[in-house]
Amino acid sequence: MDMLDRMIVREMVESLPERERELAELLMAGHSQASAARALEITPRAARYRMRKLRTRLRRAA
Repeated sequence: MDMLDRMIVREMVESLPERERELAELLMAGHSQASAARALEITPRAARYRMRKLRTRLRRAA
């Protein structure tokens, strides 16, 4: 991913609701969904739900 792509992704992430943004940042830092769920103190199921919402939002924005 080049610098421009990273800037675009960063702008998209910054526009997300707080919890989705926190999840996205953890995932971009290399965490698995399970470890991100633990870090956010949510269940793995909640992390999967937030990931689906996150993917939907990012697809619409693209």
